[in-house]
Amino acid sequence: MVGFQRISESVVILSILYILSCKSGVESYNVVLSANFGDGSHYIAMRAIGEGLAKRGHNVTFLVAEGFPHQTRHHEDSGLFHFERFRLPGLKENLEDAYDRLGYLTLANQKNNGEIFKVMDTFKTLNKDACSAMFKDNALMERLAAFDAFVFNIIWPCAVYVKSYLELHKDVEDIPLVALSNTGLNPYILWEAASPFFPSFQPSPMSKLSPKMTFFERLRNTLTYLSFICSFWRTVLSEPFNDLIDEYDLDPDLRVTMSNHVDLYLINTDFSIDFPFAIMPSVIPVGGLTARPAKALDNDLEEFMESSGDYGVVVFSLGSYLSTVTTTRPEMMKMFLNAFERIPQKVIIQSKKGLSHDLPQNVKLLKWLPLNDLLGHPKTRLLVYHGGASGLFEAVYHGVPLVVMPVGGDQCDFSVKVVSKGIGVQLDKDNLTAEIIYERVTEVLGQPAYSASSIRISAILKNRPMTAGDTSAFWIEHVIKHGGEYLRPSSYDMPFYQLYLIDVFLFLFAFIFIVSWLSFRCLKKCFRKKSSVKPKKE
Repeated sequence: MVGFQRISESVVILSILYILSCKSGVESYNVVLSANFGDGSHYIAMRAIGEGLAKRGHNVTFLVAEGFPHQTRHHEDSGLFHFERFRLPGLKENLEDAYDRLGYLTLANQKNNGEIFKVMDTFKTLNKDACSAMFKDNALMERLAAFDAFVFNIIWPCAVYVKSYLELHKDVEDIPLVALSNTGLNPYILWEAASPFFPSFQPSPMSKLSPKMTFFERLRNTLTYLSFICSFWRTVLSEPFNDLIDEYDLDPDLRVTMSNHVDLYLINTDFSIDFPFAIMPSVIPVGGLTARPAKALDNDLEEFMESSGDYGVVVFSLGSYLSTVTTTRPEMMKMFLNAFERIPQKVIIQSKKGLSHDLPQNVKLLKWLPLNDLLGHPKTRLLVYHGGASGLFEAVYHGVPLVVMPVGGDQCDFSVKVVSKGIGVQLDKDNLTAEIIYERVTEVLGQPAYSASSIRISAILKNRPMTAGDTSAFWIEHVIKHGGEYLRPSSYDMPFYQLYLIDVFLFLFAFIFIVSWLSFRCLKKCFRKKSSVKPKKE
């Protein structure tokens, strides 16, 4: 017995030594993740990348603004990640106010483009002020100089300017930089990555088009694409930060492009859902960052789900930023409630604020939804939502059909994909009644084809060697080790006329024109000579 105990102790010691030796062989890097101040779905998507990096043994630090304590909301985050904070007084309040105004305007019946542009200017100003606050925090900038790589969300590209500052003024060598677009396919990222975009069959953002387009749709799609490239560059990447370039003597090329600084581009897309298109090797599809196996629900929510019987549950969510619909558009909420009251399923609704009238008996109202966990529950039958990228991937991952009501931005593009793939139907927010909502909901619930298509695409999405978070972590680690220069296509250094073969086509046109002209002249001369020869008289 004593001998067996000693053998057991020896096995345990050897196992520990083996694990330690394996760990010591893994090189650990310090990586900063910047996710739009640390708020909402952008943080949750970036969090999946952070988990993937942590699993690979790396030290992960989130750069967040004070006032967004996500590490306390996600209690496991404080043990998994570190947090660097920057301070901009009033940022949280101004941001929430801007999102509330945007939610009201996008849900409004009348067009308010002027007011929407004012809200977008507010976002642009907040982006600039937040980045400026970071530059003024010398201690923070010194700490950031010690990191091995930056990963940032494309809608707040402050990390690009921070990298330029550290390399030019802090004697920091080339810092690997990775950009993430978690809203779906972003043509500007493809532009920066020198990855082709074909408006002939690739729908531009907010175009509401599918790949099969008529001539005039292709014309509109091309103009939409060019407009998107210019507006995104002006409002998100260049114009807000020009003052920082002058003030801190940053790379002047940043006025035009960030491609000289970014090594890798991660896009939240997957060809199980998206329409196929060509990409460069520096563009990595990582669709479904927030989709994962469902966790257990709390007792109260689980009891509600189980009480639905064989009919199951319908989940209704307009996302984090539009969940104030109960106050911004109470008449719209009443339409949904009237429709939900008529179905035998139970319904869970996300709303940050309560209702001014009584809820139907089959409806439960929650301020926050564990959406992925609800969609993975066997009782969930349908998701009614606004068309965001995360919700789409989570629903598809769990094989749940959808009813989509896009309210703005790229949500209309995701609704086109939902309809094209046969996994759901669309609602028009500007042409909405309780009867229409009821018809669409019962159509998807009553026709098994929608659920079958969702389950089929779910199988495709799941059949990949790594999760989206792990894929992101692998490629981030890869560019830290090996750099991203070898992924950079030579088209970066080609002028426009060479890249699109304008000089070749002009040469061919000139050659064909000259040959045709010479041939014409020769033939004309020959015919003239022949006609000038008079026939002999007999």
